[in-house]
Amino acid sequence: MSNSTHDAAGSRWSSLALSPVLWATAATVGFYAVIPYLPVQRELAARYFTSHPLEYVTAALFFLGLAILARKAVGFAAENRALESSPLEGLATARTMHAAETASVLEQRLRAIPGRLAGTRLIERVRDVCDFIRGRRSSEGLEDHLRHLANQAADRSHESYGMVRTVTWAVPILGFLGTVMGITIAIANVTPEQLETSLNDVTGGLAVAFDTTALALALSLVLVFATFVVQGAENRILTRVEDYAAARLPAVFPPATSPAATLHAAEAESARRLLEGTESLIASHAHVWQQSLDALRHRWQETLAGQQTRLDEVLREGMAATLADHSRQLATVRGEFLTAFGRLVEEFPVRLTEAVGGWQSQLAQSTATLAEGLSDLNRQTETLRELVGGEHELARLEDRLVQNLEALRAAENFQETVHSLSAAVHLLTARVRSRAA
Repeated sequence: MSNSTHDAAGSRWSSLALSPVLWATAATVGFYAVIPYLPVQRELAARYFTSHPLEYVTAALFFLGLAILARKAVGFAAENRALESSPLEGLATARTMHAAETASVLEQRLRAIPGRLAGTRLIERVRDVCDFIRGRRSSEGLEDHLRHLANQAADRSHESYGMVRTVTWAVPILGFLGTVMGITIAIANVTPEQLETSLNDVTGGLAVAFDTTALALALSLVLVFATFVVQGAENRILTRVEDYAAARLPAVFPPATSPAATLHAAEAESARRLLEGTESLIASHAHVWQQSLDALRHRWQETLAGQQTRLDEVLREGMAATLADHSRQLATVRGEFLTAFGRLVEEFPVRLTEAVGGWQSQLAQSTATLAEGLSDLNRQTETLRELVGGEHELARLEDRLVQNLEALRAAENFQETVHSLSAAVHLLTARVRSRAA
């Protein structure tokens, strides 16, 4: 009791130690702990893995998928060693033993296999076959059971990648979610009144949108290719296991030689003879049916040829009648057309003369209107010339005015200079008188 409890506890601890969730958590924590100490591309890693909480979740899911694939890949070495160890070696010649005895001997040998190899697919397949042989006490139906086990193994292999497929699907979805959140942040931070100050927030939101999408797509690509490689290796191992089991297990367990097997052989012989008789009967009936079909086909061809001839005659008569009717209608229409055309030719000169007269009167009116327009245009041209001459005179007067203003400004400056000199003379005169006194 204590040994079984100890084994169960050890199995639980080993399962916990090999749990992909535990290894994914450790890998995620270690990765984010190493980012600040990266010797190269530190800013790039921080930008794409630490800028938003969704990037942490994406990285954790990526490491979970890698942990699942790594656990599978580590187990492939044990699978290959189990295939190379050949646990059925030496049992193929044991034809004297009963199938159940052979199964017991093989199970004893399987118990001596190390624990790491005991859980491989080949050992599990051999153990299932031994249970099947001991349960039926014979090897009857072994090949069908092997096919059933192969189908079960393929289904379990496909189901074991369910979490990886889910992670591979969820990582791009998280990237698209980051895109939506980043664009939402960018739109929410746009303020038309303070567009220049809010530009950094807008670009930050867009950076989150594009960075999360780029990270998710890159990690999903890595997961897809890693899954392809690992699944291909597992399929090759399954193929080797199926080939080994199909080639070696029927040789280890000889077929049963019992009265039931003899009855089965007699039933097979009777079925074979019944099948041969049925085939000959079906062949004779098929020959009779073929002759009946040939005769029916010949009569049908004759009937079809007669109907085709009659149909050709009827179509020829109907076509001749239709063509004659069309000829009569065409002659009637041609006569009516010629009559109408003759009347039109007779009336055409009169109508043409009237139309030409109207066109001439309209042309004369248009010519008079055009002449009036030309005279108005000449008058406007003369007026424009007078305006241009007035502008030249105005420009000349402006130049004279500027010159007069300059002369006036010079005269004012001269007057100010005279006043200054007068004041200086008065000042000097006053000083001389004060000294003389």
